[in-house]
Amino acid sequence: MTPSRNPTTPRARRAKAPLAAALLASALVSACAMPPQQPLVSAQEVDSFVAGYPPSVQRLYRQVPLQGSRNAALNHMRAGLAALDAGAVEAAAGSFDEVLKVIETIYADNPEAARARSVWYREAAKDFKGEAYERAMAYYYRGLVYMMQGDYQNARASFRGGMLQDSFMEGDERMESDFGALAFLEGWAGRCAEHDRNTVQTSFAEATRRNPALSEPPAGNRLLVLFESGSAPKKVASGAHNEVLRYVPGALPPLPRVTLEMAGLRTEAVQAEDIYFQAATRSGRQVDAINGGKVEYKETTGTAGRVATGVGAGLAVAGAASGNRNLGYAGLGLMAVGLVAQAAANAMQTEADARHWDNLPGNILLGSLPWRPPARAGQGATPEVRVTFNRDKQGERRNLQVHAAGACALAWGREVPAGDIPDAAPFTNVRIR
Repeated sequence: MTPSRNPTTPRARRAKAPLAAALLASALVSACAMPPQQPLVSAQEVDSFVAGYPPSVQRLYRQVPLQGSRNAALNHMRAGLAALDAGAVEAAAGSFDEVLKVIETIYADNPEAARARSVWYREAAKDFKGEAYERAMAYYYRGLVYMMQGDYQNARASFRGGMLQDSFMEGDERMESDFGALAFLEGWAGRCAEHDRNTVQTSFAEATRRNPALSEPPAGNRLLVLFESGSAPKKVASGAHNEVLRYVPGALPPLPRVTLEMAGLRTEAVQAEDIYFQAATRSGRQVDAINGGKVEYKETTGTAGRVATGVGAGLAVAGAASGNRNLGYAGLGLMAVGLVAQAAANAMQTEADARHWDNLPGNILLGSLPWRPPARAGQGATPEVRVTFNRDKQGERRNLQVHAAGACALAWGREVPAGDIPDAAPFTNVRIR
């Protein structure tokens, strides 16, 4: 009689080991392949969230609760800019405050944020906080809102914060900021806040060093005009595993020339900032691609797994041929380890994150004009600045509202309406592996 085999004998347990390892490998693949969970919100909750926003931008604000924290900063960037363009200054202020809170969790200039960065960069699916140029632009818009509200002290601090963000690069690398427009605006806000002359001159000198066109305006020029043209740069994932992130210019190129006019006074705007240049360079040096290090690590891990699998298979075959069971079991165990390593390598989150702020402009132009505030608040009609430009040999005009506050005034506007974007930002409805 052949004795029955007890499934709990050491031989049976050893035989189960490769199967358990294979199941573990399968579980690893399945777990890593699961898409991030989307928040569950009711239609009533979404309607309640957007009720306080202007109807023209509610469709963009709906994405904030619908997409949850992973895209919250990006959705507030897009909706906040559209709100500002629609004249909803308070809504824009609230949105950019939310964005800055998210950014400063990771990118403040303190040890706590540095520790947070070391953890955050290891996460596979990150909450959106933007690349350096996007974070800098969030501070730019918050500073503009402060100026519209007459808070020049906080405007100046916000522009300085934008330059700090421009210095944070991939990982924990720091480089010198080259965002000349922010340095100019810091000087302008300092002048309007009546800071000491040396402080103001230092900011303007910094702007001129980065962009010679950004010289300090005449003392009597207290009206600043900012006009944004062209379309936002795009992020594109490329490479064998979509692991490489590259930048491409927006479809609509920046305008080369813009004329500003008010009350018979006329000036040519200067090119203050090229947003694609800011995206695709680091301290003025051109970047071909980023994020390739992850794939190198993935391929190394995958190679190790393939080697272990091959060696294990060889040992298993040799053991079977020679009748050496221990050698055979060792080979099967090594094969299992190799399969787990390959499964982990294949499931690694290596695709570049191509989400981007798609209603940014292509460039910023600026100019200044003489301005004298009215003797009494509300005296006289609200003035406008006429902006004239040529796009495809077609002359176009925009009239910009003047926001007067204290000793200064600001006129801001865009060639492309900030609300002319889809409901959802690029690549937010697909999985970022």
